[in-house]
Amino acid sequence: MNILTLVPFDGFVPIMTGIVKGVYRDTGEKKICYISLNKPCKALIATLQGEGLDSTRFHIIDAVTKMAVAAPKPIEGCSFVSSPAALSELYATFSQLIEQEDYGALILDSVSTILVYEHGSVVIKFLHMIITKASLKGCHGAFICLKEDMDKQLLRELNMIVDVVRDYAKDMPMQEASETPPAPARRAERKPGFLERLFGRKNTQR
Repeated sequence: MNILTLVPFDGFVPIMTGIVKGVYRDTGEKKICYISLNKPCKALIATLQGEGLDSTRFHIIDAVTKMAVAAPKPIEGCSFVSSPAALSELYATFSQLIEQEDYGALILDSVSTILVYEHGSVVIKFLHMIITKASLKGCHGAFICLKEDMDKQLLRELNMIVDVVRDYAKDMPMQEASETPPAPARRAERKPGFLERLFGRKNTQR
């Protein structure tokens, strides 16, 4: 399954953190490919570790560091590409990784960053290539975009290439802390996992 999540600007960081933690939890022991177009690999690793996640389960494609440092020192579990605008390089790097190892999920943060550099038609083509490659390998895709950056025409076109489009504020409220626990006398029911909640619902926007 491939899902595009529209995230509001207000609260983007905690919501993004929640999405990453949910994908991490529900992919079991499989690795996660994280295409980071906004944060350098070093900073992202520190963030993941700060959230109590095993950063070695992630392979990060870093499209930020090389804009500041032409020849960054190698970091285990990280591949550097020249910039967020280098879509051919991004695709080639992702394609090589997914051919070499079994990945449970792909996270792309974020579609909004690509839209800074490219027109919507180019973004559609790039995402279609990434989604096709991931799907052939049985890899779930979580694509993040600021809700404010998404116009109706682009959303309609993206809706044709992803399985589900979700407006996070409407469809995935952060309700974990407010859920009432089951009564002690009753057997606790299994809660659906993050990916089940995310992918299991019917897409009403098509």
